[in-house]
Amino acid sequence: MSYCVNCGATVPDDAIFCHICGRRLRGDNAEIDIISQTIKADLERGKQDLAVLSGQEKTYFKYGNANTIVDVGEIKLGFGLNELSQLLELFACKIRVGLPHDEGLPHDMTFSPTEKSVISKVENALTELEKSAGRVILDPGLYMKLGELFYLAGKPENAVDNYKKALSIYEKRIDPLNIAWCKLRLGRVYNFQGRIDKAEKRYQQAESLFTDIGDWNGIVACFLDLGHMEHHRGNHGKAMEYYYRSMKMNEKLGNLDSMSATFSSLGNVAKELGNFAEAMDHYSRSLELDRKTGNIAGMGSDYANMSGIVCELGNYDSALEYARKALEIANEFDDKPATSNAYNSLSNVMFRQGDYERTLEYTEKSLKIDLETGNRRGISANYTQKGNVAAARKNFDSALDYYQKSLKIDLELEDRVGMSACYKNIGIMHGMKKEFFRARDRLNKAYDLRKELGLDTLELEELLADLPD
Repeated sequence: MSYCVNCGATVPDDAIFCHICGRRLRGDNAEIDIISQTIKADLERGKQDLAVLSGQEKTYFKYGNANTIVDVGEIKLGFGLNELSQLLELFACKIRVGLPHDEGLPHDMTFSPTEKSVISKVENALTELEKSAGRVILDPGLYMKLGELFYLAGKPENAVDNYKKALSIYEKRIDPLNIAWCKLRLGRVYNFQGRIDKAEKRYQQAESLFTDIGDWNGIVACFLDLGHMEHHRGNHGKAMEYYYRSMKMNEKLGNLDSMSATFSSLGNVAKELGNFAEAMDHYSRSLELDRKTGNIAGMGSDYANMSGIVCELGNYDSALEYARKALEIANEFDDKPATSNAYNSLSNVMFRQGDYERTLEYTEKSLKIDLETGNRRGISANYTQKGNVAAARKNFDSALDYYQKSLKIDLELEDRVGMSACYKNIGIMHGMKKEFFRARDRLNKAYDLRKELGLDTLELEELLADLPD
């Protein structure tokens, strides 16, 4: 064991970051400061191999030894199943450098506007084939690929339509494995949309099927997604139970990518419970695994998460360093949701430092991306941040408006932790306006939610005690 020179904490000899203060412990890890040049070179070669070159009118794809030219405006009705399958497979194989750890949100592939247009045109071509055949084309793999691509492109309704078509075919064929994966993917889309009851039903159906089949990778995926769902509901105990079950299976399977995502998820729960040292430890473990597997996108998520922790601990220089690394990685891969997350991290640091202009600058950038991708949790968080700035500037009416917008989204998502935070913020604003009856009502709602969730209520008790009768 060794010691952190910054805070004196005891740390393992092979640790790179202190799990208490976030300080880097060794100076021989230059690869942490910049994205590995080798990985960058591999990424560029991969891009060249796929030859995705977007112009004003045409997109050229090189796939294997075949060159296919797709005119974005003119995919003909005669486009056959083989051509459709080849084109969809190209997108499915589009460069992946690992997955970020953002609880099932569609971040693992990003598409340019031209590429999104091509995906839509492919769906239109498949629809025309259905019409000419007078039925759904009996190729569920096509619909599965389209569903995945629309999910990743931020079009959940299109994803649901295609997954359901695939599911209906697999059910007729009595194919339990693919039925299970269809249901799991439908659950992910529903969870992203905030349709929690539908998501839970699909997750449980998928878990039951995977268990019957003995598909352990499928079971692990279900546990992780069920954990995310319970976390969003504010059921921290249930979430952690699923995460630990997932971790135990991953250790047996040697699945480092999934282990990294699980550590990140455990860190998110620990952070929400105020256990910052524990959260930092989980995020550091996730980062170590992502470095081993070359999961650069995952590293970006880790840096953003670590930025949030050290910011809470008042170490703003380290928080900025981590947030900038997260932004660098997100920009490198043109990952819009990850870029939003990095901007959100930078916004939080700026707010803590009292730089409200730059707080709003980063918040607006984050909000713009979240609105484009439909990330409602991100939209809620950004409305809250805008409310925080308005409150700090004593614009209480404006702050109330933003907090109410955030609360509306959290209510729709059944995000009880977010609801509690909103009620607290709204109650404080009513108190500042001397609307004490409303203030007490909102603070009591916040108190009841936090108590129900098993979270600390001391701050709310003090706020309530300070209100005039």
